[in-house]
Amino acid sequence: MNPRTLLNKRHQDALDLLASALQRDSAYEKLTGPDLASYSSEPIAGWMTTVCIKGAEIRLDVVITGTFPDDPPSIYIADRGIDLFLKNPHVEENGKICTISDSAAVDANWPVELFRYSVDAAVDILTNEITQDFLDEFTSYWSRSQGKKRREFFVVEPPSSLGKDATAVICGERILIGASYESVRQWAEHNGEKLDHLSTAGACHVVRFSSPLLPRDYPNTIADLRKLLRSNGATQALSLDRHLCKSNDLLAILFVQSTPHGDALAGILTKGYGLSRDRKLSDGFRLGHVPKSLLFARAAAKLQNGLLERANAQRVDHEWIHTRGGVGTEMFGASVCLIGCGSLGSYVAHLLAKAGIGRITLIDSQLMEWENVGRHLLGASDIGTSKAEALRIRIQRDLPHLSVEAIPRDWRAWAKECDDPFGGFDLVVSTIADWRHERSLNLLARSLDFPPVVFGWLEPFALAGHALTVTGGGGCLECGMNGFGQFEKRVLVLEDGTLKKEPGGCAYYQEYGPMRLVPCATLVAEAVVRALTGPVDASEISTLIGDLSLLSDCGGRLSKAWEKKLNPQLTEQIIIQKWTINPTCQLCSV
Repeated sequence: MNPRTLLNKRHQDALDLLASALQRDSAYEKLTGPDLASYSSEPIAGWMTTVCIKGAEIRLDVVITGTFPDDPPSIYIADRGIDLFLKNPHVEENGKICTISDSAAVDANWPVELFRYSVDAAVDILTNEITQDFLDEFTSYWSRSQGKKRREFFVVEPPSSLGKDATAVICGERILIGASYESVRQWAEHNGEKLDHLSTAGACHVVRFSSPLLPRDYPNTIADLRKLLRSNGATQALSLDRHLCKSNDLLAILFVQSTPHGDALAGILTKGYGLSRDRKLSDGFRLGHVPKSLLFARAAAKLQNGLLERANAQRVDHEWIHTRGGVGTEMFGASVCLIGCGSLGSYVAHLLAKAGIGRITLIDSQLMEWENVGRHLLGASDIGTSKAEALRIRIQRDLPHLSVEAIPRDWRAWAKECDDPFGGFDLVVSTIADWRHERSLNLLARSLDFPPVVFGWLEPFALAGHALTVTGGGGCLECGMNGFGQFEKRVLVLEDGTLKKEPGGCAYYQEYGPMRLVPCATLVAEAVVRALTGPVDASEISTLIGDLSLLSDCGGRLSKAWEKKLNPQLTEQIIIQKWTINPTCQLCSV
């Protein structure tokens, strides 16, 4: 039996069971083909029933689709003359009653009971309208009431940081809102918008409400908006009147409404009417000298018919974007320099950006090549470009609220041109894993007033990875390396050499794939965040050991120093240890 046959049989068995039960129930009548055809949800079958709601009889159509019983029936108010949209919080524009949310699990083993439960839930919704639901789910109702136009407000800074007057910039179908034109311009530029496509800055009034608006209070006209602002005691009521009198430009208004879970946002767009320059309204007065009360009385019909454009408003600021990551605004002020944008570094950079680090500088002199594609964050579309620059573009466009800079050069040449190249960073990350580069960086970190440094590297086949955090106390990178940069406290011992030579070329490479690479990148990124958020008073090393069962396949074994530390039954282990000074280290033992 193939999947289609099996799924169809399961659906048909449930449908037959339901049809048999309803055939014996006089409260239900099977819907005809034309009745079913009026619904756009690809119905397979359906039944009608009549219920009494607050003394009135209402016909409900219960529609079954091809995904029943995994999905519950859809229930509609059949009488198109009954419009409860935005009057009952669970009735949609087409009369559908939202009985069970899409994310709720249902028991498909009891199709008849699922059907009856859905009908009972619909009756309960119609009988007991819960106004609070309009408040709790304000954004969904506001966006569904927008009408045909679908422009959106993108709020690029936390609403709590905006004053009564902000800046609005029209960018295509988006209205960008920020505290200043500069903050809006920066977000747009990071998002890949050409600056000549941005209009000049316009006004945005920010109006705060103690709770979300109910649908009956949603403003539809200029007159509604004026009344709403005056009743809220908003000073923007006067600003709106001035705009209506003196300007013909578009005005953006952002509603910020308090809820127990944070601010619910809504957008309004209205044009100015230039009332003061309207000769008909100025009859008997010089232009611009009509008393304000008289001017608005004469313009009453125009304002009553002047429709607004409602817009959905969503936050795209740092605080909101990274709240789900658990760090919120903690990382916004942090500045990190990452040296080495290869396979490990690319994923580390991406993770640090997702963690919300506000400013990231990427340094790497190499170009993206075809041999990098299999285990690098970048891909074929970036071949021939600077790894640092391509990575900057990728991160910047994905997270335009951050500031990302690329320096496509050897870090040593760049550092020699600056008096204090690392002075503006809170932390430096090195994922070069090249002793000729990292020994010099370690020298700077040990000899100068220098931010903490996290060195990240992989052992062969990425079966182990390390993140060494070097701070003022404790050891440095050289404390664990011999003169040739070989790590003396390595986890793995391999009998044969693991470096492979490119055919016909002079380059060597280490075999490992992205599945084992990514956990090691996470290890390094976590060490960075830990050093930024927490105090790390002394140097420490984090070590990740992957699936030890793979060791034999690689012809290797655990080093004696690590044999006693690890549990051979675990497929992945992370061990964090203090990194002490090696008495023979030429930098630390002085």
